[in-house]
Amino acid sequence: MKLNEAVLDRAAKLCRERNVVIPTLAQMRDPAKVPAMRGVPVRGYHGDQDTVVPLAPHVACVEALRAAGGTASLTVYPGVGHDSWTPAYNDPGLLPWLLSQRQT
Repeated sequence: MKLNEAVLDRAAKLCRERNVVIPTLAQMRDPAKVPAMRGVPVRGYHGDQDTVVPLAPHVACVEALRAAGGTASLTVYPGVGHDSWTPAYNDPGLLPWLLSQRQT
């Protein structure tokens, strides 16, 4: 299991202990696993020019999480490749959103 997949797998198992998940790239790859995370707000980021990790699985996971009653958003950066973390962590709305999350 890759590190990114391990992070999401761990978040799914411990969602009662975690308040929020902020995946970058396509850490979310398996739509079948995300319903277990429906109690964890997710704010995802991905570059539309990423040639290393495909965008489609990330989109599918966000849609699956929403369909399961979860809260998820996905920002897709036009013209950005594999380095979606730089604009993601420079997003002025990220920190206020992160700090506003509460465990339910």
